[in-house]
Amino acid sequence: MSNRNVFRGMFDALVEARSRQAAAYVRNHMELMDDNDRRRSGFPTAGRRF
Repeated sequence: MSNRNVFRGMFDALVEARSRQAAAYVRNHMELMDDNDRRRSGFPTAGRRF
């Protein structure tokens, strides 16, 4: 395997891990918001999952 492929794989893994981390952060923050705050911000209410 060439060095370029190794670094590409490492970069892809890093991007995927950071994407999962960001999604978890947003999901946790959304759970703290009440329905009125979510509705005013244009997000779905508690009945729908994000």
